[in-house]
Parts: sequence; C-alpha cells; structure tokens
Amino acid sequence: MERGRVGEAYIIAGPPHTLIDAFDVAERITGIPAPWFHASPGFLRAIAALSRSERLRDLAGVTYLGNNQKARRELGFDPRPLDDGLRETLQHEIRLLGIHSAASRARCVRNSSNKRCAFPAQFSGGDDIPHNEGQSTLFFGPWYRKSPFFEATQRAGAKAYDIYNHMYLPGLYTDPFEEYWHLINHVTLWDVSVERQVEISGKDGAKFAELITPRDLTKCKVGQGKYVVITDENGGIINDPVLIRLEKNRFWLSLANSDTLLWAKGLAVNSGMDVDISEPDVSPLQVQGPDSKNVLKDLVGPAILDLGYYYFMNTTIAGIPVVITRTGWTAEVGYEVYLTDGRRGLELWDRIMEAGKKYDLRPIAPSEIRRIEGGILNYGSDMTLENNPYEVGLGWLVDLGKKADFVGKKALAKIKKEGVKRKLVGVEIQGPQIHAWATEFWDVKKNGKKVGHLTALTYSPRLEKNIAYAWVPIRLAKLGTRLTIATSAGERDATVVKKPFVDPKKSIPKS
Repeated sequence: MERGRVGEAYIIAGPPHTLIDAFDVAERITGIPAPWFHASPGFLRAIAALSRSERLRDLAGVTYLGNNQKARRELGFDPRPLDDGLRETLQHEIRLLGIHSAASRARCVRNSSNKRCAFPAQFSGGDDIPHNEGQSTLFFGPWYRKSPFFEATQRAGAKAYDIYNHMYLPGLYTDPFEEYWHLINHVTLWDVSVERQVEISGKDGAKFAELITPRDLTKCKVGQGKYVVITDENGGIINDPVLIRLEKNRFWLSLANSDTLLWAKGLAVNSGMDVDISEPDVSPLQVQGPDSKNVLKDLVGPAILDLGYYYFMNTTIAGIPVVITRTGWTAEVGYEVYLTDGRRGLELWDRIMEAGKKYDLRPIAPSEIRRIEGGILNYGSDMTLENNPYEVGLGWLVDLGKKADFVGKKALAKIKKEGVKRKLVGVEIQGPQIHAWATEFWDVKKNGKKVGHLTALTYSPRLEKNIAYAWVPIRLAKLGTRLTIATSAGERDATVVKKPFVDPKKSIPKS
C-alpha cells in the first residue's frame, strides 16, 4: 500500500469493516493522523452501510489502495478526490470513493458462477446507479411523515430515500441488482407505509365505492381485494390502488402516489350519500420472494398458505393487530402486512425479521427492476391524470356495462368507441447496460424526429437486456416497430415488444 499525501485523490476498493478501520484507512489515504481527521456524517453512514452489506463483507478488507493514475489503469475510471466525496450525499460518497463499483466488480470476478451476483458489466465504473449532477442531501424533518418503521429502516442501513405520498420511502440499501437477486431467490422485507389508505365506510359505503371506480365491485367479496383505477370526469387516471373489501360497506384503497384522499372527500361532499371518508391508522409492510410463504407461516400459522391471490385475512403477529393480503409490487410470491396500530411498528418489524432469519430475510427497497420486468406501472411516471386506462393497457379495469354509475363513464365510453391516439408500450433497447433506472423522460424518435418519451427503464439481469416503457403514437405501437431512444449513453436502437417482459400470465405470484 502506498501512503497518501494531503490533497491527492485515492481510491478504496473493498470496505473497512468498522468505523475504527475507516479512520485508519482515511489516515493512510490523506496522511493526516486520525485524531485530526474530520469525517463527515455522510461518510460515517456510508462506511456503516457498507459494513452491513453481505456482498461487501465477502471481500477480505481493503483490496486496493492506489493513486488516480493507477486507478485509471487498473479499474478503467477516474475516482473523485476524497474531500469532494466527503461533501456528497451518502449514495454519492459510496460511488465517488470508488468503494461500491470496484468491490462489486471484485466479487463478480471471484464468484462469477453465483447467480445472485449481477454480471460484471453491471457494476463497471459505478454505472449501475445513474449519476445526477447537482443532487443534494435530503433532510429528514416534520414536513414529511416518517413511517412507524422508519427507525428500523435506518438501523437496517437504508442509504437513500424517496418522497411518496408526503412520506419518506426507503429507496436503496445496498445496490439495486443485489437487492433484485435477493428478492428473486430468497425473501425480502419492504417498508411501504407510503401506500396510504383511504377508508370508505358508512351506510352508503358500497354505493360510493362503485361511484369512485369503473370496476364492477359487485364481483368483489368481503375478504377479497381488487386492483382498480380511479378516474376523473374526463376518464383521466387519478390513482391505481388495490381496493380491499373489509365489510359490506367498508373498504380500504391502498394508494399509489397521489392525493386521492382529498379527491374522495370532495366527491363525497356533494354525493348525497351517507358515507365517511377517512385515513385510518394503517401502515403496510411487504414480505416478498419465494420464501415469503415460510416466513408468514411461521408467524401466523399454516392458514396463511390457503390465502388466495388478492384475498386477505385479519390476524395478529405476537399480539400485534394486522391485516395480511396476498398482494405485492413485485410479480413474485408475496404478502402485504398491514399494521393497524402505528405505535407498534418497530415491534412488528423486529418480529418479522426474527422469523425470517433462517430464510435469509433482508430489508430492501421497492425493486424497479422487478416491477418493470413484471409489467407493473408506477403512477406519476408511467401514467398521470393526463392518461386514461385504455392508453396504458388497463382497459380491462373499466366495466362500462356495470349497473352502478361511476365518475368518467361517458368519457371512457367515448374513448373506447373512438380508439386511443397513443399507447404505453414495452421496448427493448439494444446495446450494453445503461442504468438500473432512468432519471429523465428520454426522447423516443422515429426517422430522427421525436415521437414520444420513455417513462421507465432498467436492465434485466436474467434477460440480459435493457427494457423500458415508452409513450408512442398508436401507429408506432405495433409489436416489432423499430425506434430510437436518446439515452444518457447516446442514441440506441429499440424495438416494441410485449409486456410484461417476464411471466406474462402472472403464474409466479399466483403460485
């Protein structure tokens, strides 16, 4: 190892395993004795997160310490100066110090046959996580709500958060590909309390629920859930929640990212119905992956194995009241555990983690990779109020012939009769991996002219392809249509393909 000098950039490939080691490494890099070395809080959190990473623990300490010239020659990219990295956010620090990408590459080289390890190209130069120039720290404060599991996610090493329904949503723990493989092969725990609930109750609860969605709820039994859309008077999509029928006149809407509570309250005011609209004390977790059945069986007993797809049961976990549904955002086998007493969030989290130890349960963030593979849509990016169900492939959720009236019925009937002018399609993008997700609505072109935009993108490790959703004119929506995508890696050829990209019959989550 070479001894560094103040102001010279160095790179670490492979993490120190304790904070003491971190200071020791910092001293060797900078030449500044540890007692006088100032590490930013973000750097300490980065080291702590790395120490908890199963992938990085596989490495035997510091595997490389060298200067910029040596890093360029051996790793193929330029590290940023250490002092720059210390001023960045947690996610930036991990990448800019060179720890994340180089360590990931090292593991793939050492264990290339391990199916849980993504391909070496996926970690080349840290390109798996897109870099946003100018991104900055997200401060935690009372202006956004924290979930009942927030402290547990911090303890588990969440290193990035998104804002969703005015709440903090864990966005990343280790890296997106490692989390993806763990979801596919084992079992994972997600804090998705951001899926806020709207409760519909009262004498006219069922009548109001029919009014708010085009789907025929006479086919939804008590104890059952349905995927639905909520539309406005023009047929625009307000939300695409999972509806749960708790009682004859009592429902929950488990929301995507929009202020549907306010819409429902406004609609109820002048409806002339005896109905109450409220936000209950309900906060869901997701337990997803092939071993989710075993974890839930150990927690609540074998009856959980008889729970049908999109059905639910009321039960308790160690005396904690919950509603468990056979649903999820993964297109994998999985459950959602709805906590109905927000004071007991940490207790519930710890109970589930303890039960999952023997199945290698670990917390992850919602998997963008798996949801795109599975054809799952994200409200706010793939669809908004400007889009109708027929354009996004959700026309099957519109029952124009149902007896009850609903908001947007005339508009949706007209749209269906006239046909749509654009469509959200699946595309495969040629060439090497671009990113784990897209940061912009990249242009879609035909013959050099813009014809639409991308809404979502990822790299599927098992398909070994860049896959995405794109808005295009209906004339270009036919399977096999050739397009060009203006990506951050340059223009790429693309082809319109069927979605879902994986398991189109949804046999995996129903199994």
